[in-house]
Amino acid sequence: MQPKLLRVLESRTVRRVGETSPRQVNARFLAATHRDLRRMVNDGEFREDLYFRIAVLPVRVPPLRERPEDLAQLVERFAPAMPAAARQELCERLRGRRLSGNVRELRNIVERAFLLGSTHVEDWSEASSTPGAEPASPGEGELSFDAPFHDFQRSTEREYLRRILVKHGGHVGEAAQASGVNRTYFYRLLKKHAL
Repeated sequence: MQPKLLRVLESRTVRRVGETSPRQVNARFLAATHRDLRRMVNDGEFREDLYFRIAVLPVRVPPLRERPEDLAQLVERFAPAMPAAARQELCERLRGRRLSGNVRELRNIVERAFLLGSTHVEDWSEASSTPGAEPASPGEGELSFDAPFHDFQRSTEREYLRRILVKHGGHVGEAAQASGVNRTYFYRLLKKHAL
């Protein structure tokens, strides 16, 4: 793949599948990686000429653990419907944690906290991943992480719909607006989950 990408960057041409002649492209290329490309070039794992083609203007984005001041903005971005007090409490609980997955992991944590209605990170993170710990049987408001993804997704969606309806006193229009979903689609979701 590296020679093909280098050819595109140098010649600024591409050949579509099924075509015989190349065509000019006028595009900017943006590449992102978590790997140390300089080390890979030195080890012969990455082409040096390609590295110098893509490293025209390198920008280093520090990991989230090095910029805790961004935490509140990201939590608000991922869960704007979460009450401000709950967002603030979640931020406080997350400040001391090392987020190995960085922003993707943070998004999952925030969405899970919003869906479960709990800002107690310990309730559903470390406890659920403790080796040898018996998984709790899913009850009201709990989700099973032992089910296949499709089943988990359906149960999460159903629980979200149930909670947002309760929060808005069963008023579908308000619940749909708070969810950022069209009312007609919201009705379809309710019908799908027999709510």
